[in-house]
Amino acid sequence: MYARRTGDRVLDIGIGTGTALARNYALVLQKKLAVVGIDYEEAYIVKARSVVKEVSLKDSVILYCKSVYDEQVHAWAHGR
Repeated sequence: MYARRTGDRVLDIGIGTGTALARNYALVLQKKLAVVGIDYEEAYIVKARSVVKEVSLKDSVILYCKSVYDEQVHAWAHGR
């Protein structure tokens, strides 16, 4: 995970089950990152929600079942 500054916002496209994010939970908390994770597979998002909760990232991570082609995702990427 690469974030240059404390407080950066990260858009994780294809977050899957969230295990990579969970392995880096300390960095997310240390840098006070806000993570928006998307995946088009509902089963992955369901699992990712559980994984995020297990590592106490619930307040730092928002998960959506969306396609990368969804217009709303483009708005998030541009801070809208």
